[in-house]
Amino acid sequence: MAAAVWQGGEVLSSVIHEQHAVHRPYGGVVPELASRDHIRHVSQVVDAALDDAGVAVGELGGIGVTAGPGLIGSLLVGLCFGKALAYRMGVPVVGVHHLIGHLVSAELEDPSLRPPYLGLVVSGGHTALYRIEADGAPKLMGETRDDAVGEAFDKVAKLLGLAYPGGPAIACRGRVPTRPTGFPAAAPLALKRDRGPRRPLARMGQLSGRHRVDGRGKRLVAGGRGEHTCSLRPWSERRKTERATQATRLAFSNQTDRPPTPTITCD
Repeated sequence: MAAAVWQGGEVLSSVIHEQHAVHRPYGGVVPELASRDHIRHVSQVVDAALDDAGVAVGELGGIGVTAGPGLIGSLLVGLCFGKALAYRMGVPVVGVHHLIGHLVSAELEDPSLRPPYLGLVVSGGHTALYRIEADGAPKLMGETRDDAVGEAFDKVAKLLGLAYPGGPAIACRGRVPTRPTGFPAAAPLALKRDRGPRRPLARMGQLSGRHRVDGRGKRLVAGGRGEHTCSLRPWSERRKTERATQATRLAFSNQTDRPPTPTITCD
């Protein structure tokens, strides 16, 4: 959850409330817990953003609030709070498309950026490539068919016994130099039907099902030419590092020419 105060193209403040501690015991986002945590903290986050900006609530000229897509419970909390505050202050309220908000926020970071341009949304729940035009809604160029990259990282991290959230844990582990192992692993599936005119620039593929365990206690890893099995034993630290590096490269193999450099702090 986040709240920001914006005026004339300048971000006066931005406050983020993380929920890692809430979801860490489960290895992924639990929608009901997410929405309840939103209820407990939404007012505090907005107050903190106003305080940091030095702006009184009565000085607001309008309120923008995320209207979707996303987890319905969390969206309802924010939307109801935003509408109630707007009604109380007598100012307009605008529903903002979640992904479009992410995309055009790049223009706040770089004022020289102007449409048309391509924007890649890579988050816990969404992974998609858009073309942003000067007029009209962004055009979807490609998207994953099941898991977003963040969800896939959470699953891989849980399998390797790494911490939640999986993205930072895998990125930090993947920074450690390691040698190739030849251990079979499949790249995200780029399905034939993704090659048509609807998605001419991106075949972002299918990320789920790369790692799974069957009822016989064997780990199955989908390979390029069938299934490979290995015994379900604890991962060595070296193997965890190798698999974390491999997961990062595979996740972005159909999206960019090279894996991104993590902009996070590793212990």
